[in-house]
Amino acid sequence: MSRHFAESGLRASKGQSMIFRTSTRRQRCARSLGFVFPFVFCLAAACLAGVGVWSFLERRGLVRGTEKHDDLDMYLKDDARKDLLYSENPTFLAMSAGGFGLFVGVLGFLGFLRKRSCLLVLFICGVVIFFLSSLATGFMALVYRETLEMDATDLVKQEVKDQMNDAILSKQYHTETVDYTQTRFKCCGVDRFRDWEENVQFNCSSEGSLSCTVPHSCCRDSDDSTCGGRVIERDDAEDFIFTQGCVGSPELEKMVQEAVNTTDLFVLSICGFALAPVSMVVLFLAALHLHYLETL
Repeated sequence: MSRHFAESGLRASKGQSMIFRTSTRRQRCARSLGFVFPFVFCLAAACLAGVGVWSFLERRGLVRGTEKHDDLDMYLKDDARKDLLYSENPTFLAMSAGGFGLFVGVLGFLGFLRKRSCLLVLFICGVVIFFLSSLATGFMALVYRETLEMDATDLVKQEVKDQMNDAILSKQYHTETVDYTQTRFKCCGVDRFRDWEENVQFNCSSEGSLSCTVPHSCCRDSDDSTCGGRVIERDDAEDFIFTQGCVGSPELEKMVQEAVNTTDLFVLSICGFALAPVSMVVLFLAALHLHYLETL
């Protein structure tokens, strides 16, 4: 009998020992997993902040001017460039959200390390805010990408229009900027080549060798010095000069798009939308993990 009780007690103690070891292993596993969630979240926050910094530097290059922005230097003034940079720019939100996410990730590490419920609650609340910020960043980047190209194109077109009108309406045509514009964008005049008839020198009723002609920068063949002769009156003017107005020139719009280059904003929008579900997964798992720790 005594031997039976001894064996029963031994089995019970072994069972309790196994339960204790199992519980200890579960706690260690839970604690280890607790560090994974903040780590993943910190990576997501660092990714968003990094893309935000890259995009900001790209936009800042538009303001300060780089080699790829040489053409824009002739048409965009400093105030206009700053408006393009700071107006509804999502890069500031991305950098702020990324920095905030890193801070929240540290709170998550401390919360799981010290098993502080208040820190874990703050971590979960921070993840929610980061989720909303990521969505907002992605949406703003898409919108800003479209409006930036349109605003930059409108500003350049308006400046080209003003410069061309000043040259056309002046008594003596002489401006390197207009010549460069017409040669660079393969255009002539503001809206059409016959706009030059409003110029005193090129008007068909004026006297002189320039009567009813256009500037040489309108010529398709730059070596042909007589291409613009009486061309305003000719029906086959397109064979000799560019007849497309500079404001509507496809080459001008292409130049603006290449100079503005919104690739970084496209990547930022993808990053914002991609990290939103990642943060929600971290939020869900962190909430389950918090509940599990409270039951231990």
